[in-house]
Amino acid sequence: MRRLRTAGAAIFLAALSTACASPASEAPQANAAMGDAPAGGFLMPSGNIGCYLTATQARCDINRKSWLPPSKPADCGLAYGFALAVADSAASFLCAGDSVLQSAGPILGYGQSRQAGNLRCTSEPNAVKCENVVSGHGFTLAREQYDLW
Repeated sequence: MRRLRTAGAAIFLAALSTACASPASEAPQANAAMGDAPAGGFLMPSGNIGCYLTATQARCDINRKSWLPPSKPADCGLAYGFALAVADSAASFLCAGDSVLQSAGPILGYGQSRQAGNLRCTSEPNAVKCENVVSGHGFTLAREQYDLW
């Protein structure tokens, strides 16, 4: 009976240690085949930019940057200068009290794209590029620069 308990305890502890393994300690893996997808987020391989894409808006937030954003609008009572978005009209900075960096999701490998509706974001080695493929509006976002169109 004692032998049975010891073996049972060993099996239980092995299962428990497997179940409790922290996924955060594992290196994130690039998702090479995201393609056209429903709403969801992704993280750039550098970990410095996170994006969230829906059929109506593409938003990307940056953590560290070497450029200065435009002046904060007087009517913005939240944070400004770290988030860009594009929908049907021209891309712009957002006045935001949240960030998509922490909940961005899996890594989008360089050269890969994700699309929801008319909005597509592409992970490039030096930036993320998000655009409305119908209207032509979009943005690029990188540590060194940004561009809105």
